[in-house]
Amino acid sequence: MKRGPGGATTPSSAGVNGDGPGGGAGGPISSTPGVIGTGGGGGFATPGFAGNGPVGNAINGDGGPKYGLPTLLPLIGGSGGGGEGGRGVAQGSVSGGGGGGGGGALLIASSGTIDLSATDIGIIRIAANGGNGMAILIGSGGGSGGAVRLVANRIIGTLRLALSGGSGGFGGQGGSGYVRLEAFDLTSLNLILIFNGTQSPRVTMATPGVVVPANAPSIRIVSVAGIAPPNQPNGSLQGAPDIIMPANQSNPVSVALAGSNIPLGTTLQVTLTPENGARIVTQSTALTGTLASSTATASVTLPDGISVIQASGTIDVAALGIVLNGERIKSIEVNAVYGGKQTLTYITASNKRIKVEQ
Repeated sequence: MKRGPGGATTPSSAGVNGDGPGGGAGGPISSTPGVIGTGGGGGFATPGFAGNGPVGNAINGDGGPKYGLPTLLPLIGGSGGGGEGGRGVAQGSVSGGGGGGGGGALLIASSGTIDLSATDIGIIRIAANGGNGMAILIGSGGGSGGAVRLVANRIIGTLRLALSGGSGGFGGQGGSGYVRLEAFDLTSLNLILIFNGTQSPRVTMATPGVVVPANAPSIRIVSVAGIAPPNQPNGSLQGAPDIIMPANQSNPVSVALAGSNIPLGTTLQVTLTPENGARIVTQSTALTGTLASSTATASVTLPDGISVIQASGTIDVAALGIVLNGERIKSIEVNAVYGGKQTLTYITASNKRIKVEQ
């Protein structure tokens, strides 16, 4: 399971919002003695709770919204809680605690039987709980619970699932996670849900479906000025740069792009975000090659200092017949960071947006 970081603060700032589509709001900064700014809990299958500091002694951040689909297509995890607001000079210039991370996502798929009887290894328990907020000043929000999806012909035995939202003290508790069970035979399954608070994980059951959506598009930044990203990239303005250009490197430089399942002839948008100054946006050449493997290039001018390069595009997929939770997907937004993860945003016919990192 992976838990993304929640919010964090400094004495002179409000709490940072939690990561993810359902991130809890950060707590406001407070310079009034005795008053704290609490972060909201992250949301997922259910909304996160707002901060619950004492009336008159707290400024409470809102909980994160509900998001995602009960089918867990695409598979996505929980969101982080909001960080606690810093306390100003009047309160001793104290930093607030970071919010708890969201619970991770797990998929187990079998062409036969998933047997949870556990005769030799004891009780089987799967946990994807949200993280608790840091207890520095007891005002940061908890992360939301994660997601568990099991797919097989039969699922038997006893399974204990824990997908609770993290607690936050005076910060808001995170929302619960999703459970998806898909099998032709669930009659011999004993499901036990373990959760804190009042919000049980959302459980849905169905016959087996596809494990992953078919024909998902992808974009990859292959190189910049002929230099490939490192094995463990940063992909951020924070921290050490992924690559350092030679002092004699001339401008503009070429950005090599690779695509898959994107119609040939599509142009991609390449965005350069410098640490200082405005973003620079340019268009790539048209994708050529095959639908399964295509390439394009873009020309960008690198300013002094650190920059982040992203490539993105919106692909019309209505003709592909992708259906999630009974609703047709009309388009997919693809965004790739040089040296970082790719993010897909599925846009449904009713304009719902489902974002997932790959």
